[in-house]
Amino acid sequence: ADLALYDAKAKMPGTITEFTPSLRVAAEDRAAMLGRARAALNDGRVVPFYQPKIDLHSGKIMGWEALLRIIGEDGEIQPPSHIAAAFSDPEITVKLTDRMLSRVFCDLATWRATGVEVGRLAVNVSAGDFRQHTLAERILAHAREHGQTLAEIDIELTEGVLIGQLGPEVSRKLEELRSMGAMVALDDFGTG
Repeated sequence: ADLALYDAKAKMPGTITEFTPSLRVAAEDRAAMLGRARAALNDGRVVPFYQPKIDLHSGKIMGWEALLRIIGEDGEIQPPSHIAAAFSDPEITVKLTDRMLSRVFCDLATWRATGVEVGRLAVNVSAGDFRQHTLAERILAHAREHGQTLAEIDIELTEGVLIGQLGPEVSRKLEELRSMGAMVALDDFGTG
């Protein structure tokens, strides 16, 4: 009954849902994803993989996008879909973002110390990050921890986050980040 109730609430207010075994399977899949995300965070297995951003006119690398990847317990690299449910969990999604920010700023500091110029680094943030109301402060704290600024950072979010329920709060936080030197970009534009 609880599974049917939560499924109905997730679909639309006033919806009636009858229990089916697929609801139990979906709940078990979600619980497994959340467990994998927690374990990966606890074990330090959440890492950025860097995808180059290329200027199509010159062919030069203009920067990089930090893509979240999980190193499985078996050492295999897993995509974020392996823990997809974690991105809708308000507690875990913030921890994932914080882990990525820490790693990205650490990598940026390391590269700069060796004289490598990387261009702009893009990092994705989720709706859960904006619900905390501390996103700008958290990003700045990670930058300062590694002796960096936000001048070479792009904050990427999907259009669904920007135009969703949190729209006004998201806009305020993005303006705050821009005033600190970060750039803002829409990711997966047109899919929302």
